[in-house]
Amino acid sequence: MYESYDDIINAAIFERTSSMAPEAIVGELRQGHDATLAILAEKSDDELLRSYTECAPEEQGNERNGPVAAYVMGNTAHHYHKHLEWLRELIVGG
Repeated sequence: MYESYDDIINAAIFERTSSMAPEAIVGELRQGHDATLAILAEKSDDELLRSYTECAPEEQGNERNGPVAAYVMGNTAHHYHKHLEWLRELIVGG
């Protein structure tokens, strides 16, 4: 039924938010984005350039050996792009 871990997460998010008003969903998205930016603002470039497996050793073996910054980008800006049309509909109105 699901193609990837992302599909499982997206399905759970859809189930949780499908009955919410668009404004509430946008509010949650903005809160999460702002929280992410606040956490990143506290990190140095050196911390963001450390390897992901060094920062999360419990996840070793999952082929995540790039810098933390790459995973931040993949789970924020790059992931937002995958949902851009849906986000535009929520924010601007469809």
